[in-house]
Amino acid sequence: TARAEAAPSLRIAGSSTVQPVAKVWADSFLPADRYAFSVEGGGSSTGATRVCAPRNDPTHVDIGLMSRQWKSSETTRMDDVYTFECVDSKIRVMQLNVGIDGIAVIVAKDSVAARCLEKESVKGFTMAQLRWIFTDMADAALVADKVNLKSVAPNDNGNGVKEWSDLSRECEQLPINPYGAGHLSGTHDFFGQVVFHENW
Repeated sequence: TARAEAAPSLRIAGSSTVQPVAKVWADSFLPADRYAFSVEGGGSSTGATRVCAPRNDPTHVDIGLMSRQWKSSETTRMDDVYTFECVDSKIRVMQLNVGIDGIAVIVAKDSVAARCLEKESVKGFTMAQLRWIFTDMADAALVADKVNLKSVAPNDNGNGVKEWSDLSRECEQLPINPYGAGHLSGTHDFFGQVVFHENW
């Protein structure tokens, strides 16, 4: 009997936000044996880097998943709205938008943070408060960047530690410990663009 020819591989990697959707697409592709799919995460920057890697590079993927726009350091936009040329490899890639995601800033239920945010004097975060919480900028730099610290942290005791009590005297004097996506993530980039108004 003749040996069955192996299905060509189709390698996909990148955004952990898009990865589950890409896995469903791969699992639903018909006929099922037409391609041997490989779907990995790694973050949007990983997707951008790997789809732009030379085709003979073992890290190259056929589809790079991204939950952010291309950076000018990665590609140059061509004459249409969806073709880009990779800066280093000169490989041309097409950007196809398949969805829009959003970001939520959440706190644990019944936590110090939740109790603080429920206070009448706080009632959630403002964008300026998110900038203050998530930045490593010094207060003077924030003020120079037009952040009104008297409004953001009206009860700041000046000890250099960002505490829930800085937001309101009704909140507990415990440190704020923010956590977010890493620098390879499109979520990180998007958060930076929206909250800090800059391209990270």
